Amino acid sequence: MTAVRGAGGSTNNEASFETRPYKLHRLDEPPQASTTCTRDDALLYYRQMQIIRRLESASGNLYKEKAVRGFCHLYSGQEAICVGIRGALRPEDSVITAYRDHGWAYVMGCSVVGTCLCVFT
Repeated sequence: MTAVRGAGGSTNNEASFETRPYKLHRLDEPPQASTTCTRDDALLYYRQMQIIRRLESASGNLYKEKAVRGFCHLYSGQEAICVGIRGALRPEDSVITAYRDHGWAYVMGCSVVGTCLCVFT
């Protein structure tokens, strides 16, 4: 990672990251060796992770109150996975999941209310 603080303590609006070389599997060319994350992107990712955590906390509370029947497998602590992968996907890409999927539903475009309603069906 490159430094995000400039001279005099000023803050840059982006951070750059480089990956280490690794072996490829079924790829002709490797992905880019470096990437940049802007301040706006980082704030978006943080907000998404916070929303997912709150959504999971609310779902867990509803489950404990026995308002949810059946199972309630939560995604707490794993928010960065779906947020980070979603950040790397193209708009036309899709994801299939059937387990611990509240975070995925949200980052793929489902509203918070719509995602929360799935625990009642």
